[in-house]
Amino acid sequence: MKFEDVYLGDGVYASFDGYAIVLDLRGQDNTTRIVLEPIVVEHLIKAWEKYQNDAATMERWNIRKLKVF
Repeated sequence: MKFEDVYLGDGVYASFDGYAIVLDLRGQDNTTRIVLEPIVVEHLIKAWEKYQNDAATMERWNIRKLKVF
């Protein structure tokens, strides 16, 4: 079962295929697909948490601290 695409910004759409998060990078000429299996999502969340602990990075990116649930 595939869920409806969600626009993330910068031409990136996310969907869920029932197992993995699928990122579609839709450019002018083509579409690139990245499939994030659960372990990759876990690693991505851990990396994000690490970056959130670096105040300089957060200030440079001009983003607020997000809760991961």
